[in-house]
Amino acid sequence: MSGRLDFILRANAEYIEEQHRRWSENPRSVPEDWALFFAGVDLGENRPVQGGGQDSAYALVHAYREFGHLVADLDPLTPATASTHPYLDLAAFGLTEADLDREVVAPFNGTFHGTLRQLVEALRQTYCGTLGAEFMDIPDPGQREWLQARMESTRNRPQLADPARVAVLRALLLADGFEQFLHARYTGQKRFSLEGGAALIPMFETLVAGAASMGVEQITIGMPHRGRINFLANIMKKPLENIFSEFESAFAPAEVQGHDDVKYHLGYSTDHETGDGRRIHLNLTYNPSHLEFVNPVVLGAMRARQEMMADTLRDRGVPVLIHGDAAFSGEGIVPETLALAQLPAYQTGGTIHLVINNQVGFTTSPHDSRPTRYPTALARAVDAPVLHVNGDDPEACVRAMSLALDYRMRFQRDVFIDLVCYRKHGHNEMDDPTFTQPVMYQRIAAHTPAARRYAQRLVESGVLDAASLEKLEKELDTEFRAAHRRATSEQAPSVRVAPSGLWRGLEWAGDDWSADTRVPRETLEQVLHRITTLPEDFHPHRKIAQLSTDRRRMFLEDRIDWSLGETLAYGSLLLEGRNVRLNGQDAGRGTFTHRHAVIHDQNRTSWDDGTYIPLQHVADNQATFTVIDSILSEEAVLAYEYGYAGSD
Repeated sequence: MSGRLDFILRANAEYIEEQHRRWSENPRSVPEDWALFFAGVDLGENRPVQGGGQDSAYALVHAYREFGHLVADLDPLTPATASTHPYLDLAAFGLTEADLDREVVAPFNGTFHGTLRQLVEALRQTYCGTLGAEFMDIPDPGQREWLQARMESTRNRPQLADPARVAVLRALLLADGFEQFLHARYTGQKRFSLEGGAALIPMFETLVAGAASMGVEQITIGMPHRGRINFLANIMKKPLENIFSEFESAFAPAEVQGHDDVKYHLGYSTDHETGDGRRIHLNLTYNPSHLEFVNPVVLGAMRARQEMMADTLRDRGVPVLIHGDAAFSGEGIVPETLALAQLPAYQTGGTIHLVINNQVGFTTSPHDSRPTRYPTALARAVDAPVLHVNGDDPEACVRAMSLALDYRMRFQRDVFIDLVCYRKHGHNEMDDPTFTQPVMYQRIAAHTPAARRYAQRLVESGVLDAASLEKLEKELDTEFRAAHRRATSEQAPSVRVAPSGLWRGLEWAGDDWSADTRVPRETLEQVLHRITTLPEDFHPHRKIAQLSTDRRRMFLEDRIDWSLGETLAYGSLLLEGRNVRLNGQDAGRGTFTHRHAVIHDQNRTSWDDGTYIPLQHVADNQATFTVIDSILSEEAVLAYEYGYAGSD
């Protein structure tokens, strides 16, 4: 350990040495202050010589990659300042202001050649602007280096042509204009406005177009109720007249849609055609006021869709989860789902997570709702990168989404975006937030929305003129007004959705329970024979052999217990060509000894060797039988299977 530490406190040298030893083995094993200190000092003193003297430039680059996000310009409600951090200060690397014009060589964007001043400016542009990144904890160096290269080569800014910038502006104006139209027409009705987080719309337009260009055929989405109506209108393209009809109390009856719930909980499916003619199916999953409980439902549905598409590479279907900051930090279903999704039986090729960080949960401030700096701290548990982005910089927002999509598609792993924004109104439009957040809402009241700021920016840069901007706004307003007239002057449009996909051709059963569910005895005999017959070289537990004998005797005596009955039912489904997926805690054996979907050879040589699953051998042309011992989770596994079973 370097003698430089002596200046801190010689009396605590042994303690410091121990902290450094622990940090060297695992940077997460020491408090953040120590990790930051060691990252700067240790790297700064021990890098190879460059042109005489110690090369602190390497340590400086490493520090900005790891800690630049701590001083990034992320909060739309806080004026940007040229802030710094002790662990990014030149002095932490043995450098001074006098060194700024010295030529340095550093591992930035390949190899950087230039002055120290130029290097610092490049580092701040990349890691301390309106898009910050947490990624240095990822254990895979290939993933870290890929992210570094992608961010440093562009200084973390998108290269948008003028038409693309106008498209971003249109999406922002569409999002805010829709909310303002609803506010004017339906004052006092709950809609859980997206205002303050309108960047979600251009971000998702970027995602859909980018995914389609990569060959993605399906995106399954889960989100809470905030911003859902806006999302339904502007991303899912649910007809505006249908949405307005719901506000007009002309809502379709429960049996039509299948869910008797409020409009900001409903789901929707659509086939979207991109500008270059590609088609992609979007499915927004129905979600009542359980916030994050939709997460495993979405993953289960996507896993089923991937299997139906034979998408073994998991690059034709992508799950996307939109979270609220307080719910993501607070609900236990979140870590359950994150853990579940990493296991082989549940993997979907990585999820794109977007946290809409309103910096408040109903009335609770972040310091009262989580113990961490960011709501996305759980991402570290699954070694996922986090992109923190200022919701008032729409170009940085679409850049974050493009980077997240590229990462997911390349590495098949989870990735997170922390969209730092605000909530213009209270928890809903009838709630007064100034009771509990007076300072925040004074700032919000005085704040210019992102759409206005970006429009002014494009006008000033000559991308479009004031007349073009006015024309665009009028076109959007005309669209809203025309749809509203149709909703209020005509009969409410039907929203009946016929079963599709695997459910195509079926109708709602209603009260008709007359279906004949009997199975021929010959079929049951075939199943019984195959589930009680083991390979000749297999060595079952003696009680398993007795169980098979007992089952044959019961069947001959027309006596069937519950475990045999359910096994025969599974077998009959398999013979009909219906796949069966049995999942849960210890599902392979079952809770009691009369259930054994998986049988273990008593002479096996290893834990995962020597197993036999009788229901996989009922017939040569049978359907697939899958049995899974799940993690010790109840909600997440159940919700995952609900999504899997209900997927179309």
